[in-house]
Amino acid sequence: MEKAKGFVSNIRNTVSVSGGGSETETTYISVFQIDSRLIEAKSEEPLMINDGDQVLVVGKTRGGVFNALAYKNISTHVEGNGGWIKKLICSVLCSCLGVTMIVLGFLDSPPFWGPLTISGVIVAAPFINMLFRSISVLRAVKELRQEAL
Repeated sequence: MEKAKGFVSNIRNTVSVSGGGSETETTYISVFQIDSRLIEAKSEEPLMINDGDQVLVVGKTRGGVFNALAYKNISTHVEGNGGWIKKLICSVLCSCLGVTMIVLGFLDSPPFWGPLTISGVIVAAPFINMLFRSISVLRAVKELRQEAL
C-alpha cells in the first residue's frame, strides 16, 4: 500500500449509479490532486473533502492514477473508505455458495464437470475477486489509522 499526504486541489465530484429497479447502487467518486499527483477515491458515501483540505490517503497506483482505498481529512477529522463490510459479507456468502455448487457438481458426475460445477465457478469467481478487494480496503483502513496515531 502507498500513502499520499498533502493539500487537496482541483477536486471534482461525480456519482455513478448502477443496477435497476429497486436494486441500485450509488458510488461517489472524487478526483483531485495532492502535490500535482492525481488521486481518485470511490465510496458508498459522499467523500468529505474540499479544495484546500489536508488529507492522508492510502491505496495503490494503477495507470498513473493513485486509487485511494481509504482517506482521512486531517483538516476536518473525517475518515472514509471504499466500503468493505458489506462487500466482505456478500463475497464470503456467495463464494461459499459457489464452492458448494462446485463440490455438488463433482459428486453428481465425477468424470465430467456438470452444469452445477460450471455454475459454481461462475458464481464464485467474481465474489472471490470482491473478497480480495474488500480485504485490500480493510488493509488500507488499518494503515491509515496506524499513520494517524
